[in-house]
Amino acid sequence: MVALQGTTKIDAIIASIFELKKKDPDIVSSFTDALSIVDGNFGISNCLGSKEKFFQLVKEFEKVAGEALLKERLDFETLENSGVLKTKGSRILSAKHIKLRTKLYFKQHKFNLLREETEGFAKLITDVSENENHSIQEKLQALGSLIGCFNLDPNRVLDLILEAFEMHPELHSTNFIPLIKSFMPDSRVLSEIMGFKFSSFHESDDVAPSSLFVIVVLLLEHKLIKLEDIYSWLSPDEAALSEYADEEMQKAKKVLCKMNKLSMKEGEEGEEPLLTLEDTFYGSNQKLGLLEAALVVGSWSVACALLNKVSTDWVMSFSPICNAALNFVHASIEPIYRIHSALPERLTGKQFKRPLVLSPPPATTFDQLKTCAFPLLKMIGPYGFKDPILLQKTIRLSKAILQEELPSGRKHVEPPSDTNSIYYDVLEIIEEYVLPSLAMLESPCAFSEEIWGLMKLLPYNIRFGRYSAWKNNISHPLLIHRKAEQFKKVKRYAKIINKDNVKYMGRVLGKLSHSSPGLLFDYVIYQAQVFELITPVVDSLKFLTSLSQDILVYCLIEALAADKDPFSEDGKSIGRWLKAVTAMVAQIFAKYKSIEIEPMLHFVKNQLKAKKSVFLLVLKEIVQKMSGVEQGDEISTVQLEAMAGGELLRSEAAGFFNQQRNPRKTAQRLKDALVESKLIVPLCSLIAQQLKITVYRETLHVEAKLVQALYDQCVDTFTQFGNFLVTVLSPEEYKNTIPSLEELCEEYGLDLGSASFLYRPVISYSINSTWESTMKANKNFRSMSQSEKDDLYLSITTDIMTPVKQQIQARLPSKVLDEFSPQFLATFWTLSYSDLYVPTGSYSRERERAKKAASDVLHSSDMTEAKRKKESDRLNSLADRLDAEGVKQKEHVERVMARLNHEKQSWFDYGSLNKYKTETVVNILSQCVIPRSLLSEADAAYCAKLLELIHLMKTPNFASLICFDRLFCDITHTINSCSEYECRRFGRFLFMSLQTVMRWHGDKAVYERECVSYPGFVTKFRAGSQSGSDSSSHIDFENYRHVCHKWHHKIFKAILLGIESKMYVAVRNSLIILKSILDQFPVQYPFYVNLEKKVEDLKNREKGKRDDLFTLSQSYLGQLKLRKPFMIREEAFHYKPKVVPKAVPTTDVVTNGHQSPITKKEQEAPALSGTNGKEVTIKKEVKDSKKSDRRDEKDKSTKTEAPKEKRPKGEKGEEGEILPSGPGEGGDQKSSKRRHVLKVSKNSMQFINS
Repeated sequence: MVALQGTTKIDAIIASIFELKKKDPDIVSSFTDALSIVDGNFGISNCLGSKEKFFQLVKEFEKVAGEALLKERLDFETLENSGVLKTKGSRILSAKHIKLRTKLYFKQHKFNLLREETEGFAKLITDVSENENHSIQEKLQALGSLIGCFNLDPNRVLDLILEAFEMHPELHSTNFIPLIKSFMPDSRVLSEIMGFKFSSFHESDDVAPSSLFVIVVLLLEHKLIKLEDIYSWLSPDEAALSEYADEEMQKAKKVLCKMNKLSMKEGEEGEEPLLTLEDTFYGSNQKLGLLEAALVVGSWSVACALLNKVSTDWVMSFSPICNAALNFVHASIEPIYRIHSALPERLTGKQFKRPLVLSPPPATTFDQLKTCAFPLLKMIGPYGFKDPILLQKTIRLSKAILQEELPSGRKHVEPPSDTNSIYYDVLEIIEEYVLPSLAMLESPCAFSEEIWGLMKLLPYNIRFGRYSAWKNNISHPLLIHRKAEQFKKVKRYAKIINKDNVKYMGRVLGKLSHSSPGLLFDYVIYQAQVFELITPVVDSLKFLTSLSQDILVYCLIEALAADKDPFSEDGKSIGRWLKAVTAMVAQIFAKYKSIEIEPMLHFVKNQLKAKKSVFLLVLKEIVQKMSGVEQGDEISTVQLEAMAGGELLRSEAAGFFNQQRNPRKTAQRLKDALVESKLIVPLCSLIAQQLKITVYRETLHVEAKLVQALYDQCVDTFTQFGNFLVTVLSPEEYKNTIPSLEELCEEYGLDLGSASFLYRPVISYSINSTWESTMKANKNFRSMSQSEKDDLYLSITTDIMTPVKQQIQARLPSKVLDEFSPQFLATFWTLSYSDLYVPTGSYSRERERAKKAASDVLHSSDMTEAKRKKESDRLNSLADRLDAEGVKQKEHVERVMARLNHEKQSWFDYGSLNKYKTETVVNILSQCVIPRSLLSEADAAYCAKLLELIHLMKTPNFASLICFDRLFCDITHTINSCSEYECRRFGRFLFMSLQTVMRWHGDKAVYERECVSYPGFVTKFRAGSQSGSDSSSHIDFENYRHVCHKWHHKIFKAILLGIESKMYVAVRNSLIILKSILDQFPVQYPFYVNLEKKVEDLKNREKGKRDDLFTLSQSYLGQLKLRKPFMIREEAFHYKPKVVPKAVPTTDVVTNGHQSPITKKEQEAPALSGTNGKEVTIKKEVKDSKKSDRRDEKDKSTKTEAPKEKRPKGEKGEEGEILPSGPGEGGDQKSSKRRHVLKVSKNSMQFINS
């Protein structure tokens, strides 16, 4: 208006508008609106000049805005006056405008007023929403009347019915569902109407209300529409759902890859946050909204169909869906949980609202849980941690199910044969819901114990299967993120465990183990293997729950069964990792009494069945740690002597129980586990079977040194396990557990030695218990003479041993039975060291030690008066019990001696001389003595003692001298075929045997008392005379000393051969034998000098190469040098005739290349008794020895026999005799040039000159 009334030119205004249009195109529309306002003002005023200027402005503005915009905004008259429109066109346009307005605002269709249509729909909504008891037909008639009266659109009527249904879904069963079913039975039409509603919300980017999803679920539940028809209308499509699921899984996999990098830095992020889809995706996802509505309403059929179309791993990550599912399960299990919750009635707990439909109805029996509750719980999976109350309910219900299946008197529920049993559903719930939910909870100690109450009802193999799936088969994104989070904590704390922070770290690890036990234990076991921090790690596990302890056992078994080489890298020993895990296993079982041992025992059994003998190390360590029973590699002479006593003496003196605190309780636990699992006999038989196959199987893959170690481990474990059973089982329990000797040999495949070892305590108990019961029953027992008592004991023994003898006889070939009787074999294999020997020295020593300790306790100031008195009484009682046991042991040995003296007549009774063969001695040694002596130190001592007793009892037809000759003359093959521990036991046997023969060698009176006129020392055997009463048939004392020298010489040569050998086993075993017999060999200077030199050379040769041989030789050298003052000259050992040596320079010291010089005084030392007192130099002795060695080598190369020596006339029927042997070993000068070799012929033994 200002521009029109002023002096501003029209061209300037238009130019300005053009410039403004370039900057803002909307300025044209705004200016047109301004012209329209000005046009209205001009209609009121009569400013003619300004009006004409306005018309001119409009005409010019047409160039800027265009005709169309001006026609839209300005009046027709203004446009005509401005020249924009012609006069005729203006009138036509005005007429059309008037007609359009009249049609829009004043004309009514069908003569129906707007208020009447509104009234019809209002009445319709009122009638539909009423909850009166009208029939469906009445309602349909009312709807028809309204539609006809108000001419309502039927489709709109159906839409209003659905909207009313949406507002009142609780009336679905009484009102809306029957009404809709009658009004519109066509499901496709209903689906299209509902789908159009969802489409409109999707196109407008609005969120569909939950009430709309509810009525769709109700329509689906009542089968008014089909899911396939409505599902296609919902957004988004399937590709979008899969994309979101794949994205979340990819993130989880990235986290898993980062977690597997052990070098991940502390500050590095090991995980990424989970996808947050609820705000960006869930609200607009109509398919998930429909699933939530189905769960809220309680329609399982609809919910199950929808869950099958999507991935449950990520669907349950949306809180609305997960919460709805949890509430659905609450409602489904509520009735049956109230029955089996085992809670008092007053503890009603929280009451959950019943869903709208809840189809199927709540479960009232266990089988009904299989319909919907259990399947939905499996779909919920680890998200069960969001509702701990439901988790607790599920655990208790599962426990009630298993308890109902549990047979009376049993601890575990075995899997039923029916695969449809609810038992298997419970296992799936544990695997897919309970344990994953536990992993998501923070420090769920109470839940862990509750779950253990459920898990302990299952056998260990079923439990371990669930643990394996929980620990190793993690595929859920939520669990992967949780694992990464827990792994960072485990790694941070587990690697700082040491002996100084055990208590603090124990609490930390205890908390971590509640939710992630498998992850924690894997890392802890790995740390123990690498750094061998076994004791601190074991001590830090004391705060574990029962469930965590059970999972620990599983992890230990998994670690042992890992696909790793059980041997070291060089293949010469058992791997460090296996030793570390085994030590950890043993310490854990010994320390924590609540841990179940049975699974580990079954693992060992299964490994033995698979012929993997290396895992016997596990059983060996468990028995040693839990019971204290250990099979010592090297035991002292004092300990060995004490092992011949009773159980009390063994425990006090022999170290049978190590210094472990109260091992009897842990031993009882191990015994209970073995008895309950019925593994005693299987383990015994499997270990014994390994003795047969270990050498032959393992030599195909590993080195000889390792094979011997494995074999030694088998033998040690077998004897250790047998001793443990004798210790922890009562005699009656042992007798009822171990099968008979026949069953052990035939059904279990054991050899006679192994079977006898297991059955020996049964025979001993049977004899002793029968003897004691007979003594108590016989009132006249005290008045019986000793011979009568011996006869009574003998009759008892005969009755018990007769079946054993028959069983042994049935298993032996006839050739063996021709040489010695089954009675001897039965006696040999059923007696033990404690049956032959009373360790009076050990009893006296331990008794005095106990009395001294009791006296010291009374004067101790560290205890109170009451404690001092209590301890003193205990020690005095111990001394008294040792006295009583010693007396009882002495009586027992006397009875056994009487039995042996009676039996000896039938051991080797052949009736004629031609059956008396040297093969008998060889067979006794090879089939009885040597095999048993290699089993243990006690058995080695038993064999040596039994050979001595057989001789001292004057056993007919047994040549003791031949037996010792066969034993000492050729030990090379025995030494080379022994393993390391067997060699030590054989060394013990040799030592005690040498001790016996050297006792006879050292004192002529002892020799004449114990050897002269004894059948064992007969040298000539004549037809019709086997008693050996003729003194000329026996070897005299001096000749016996020559024989002893020959034995020492043979031993020396065998040892020398082994030391100079290039074979590792031969060298090692020779050194072990030397250490074992050091007190008895060498005793002569020539042997001493040569041995010292050879061992010194061996030490220098092995230095820096084979360290074990270097250490062994160095140790032996040190001990050998300590024995030097006790060495004697050869003429002091046995009579040696004077030999005139060649003239040699006389010096004060003769070194002979030896480090320790022999002085002239030593050379001229007088000979011992039995020698001629002549002098001989060390050089001459060594030279004679070397000549003898060369002659021995020559003897080995020839196979012809020298002719027999001529005998005086009248000595017919001679089969053999023992003559002096070797140069200078007795006899005349001529005979000194000969030596005599023991040779076995077909029917006899002859000493043949060579």
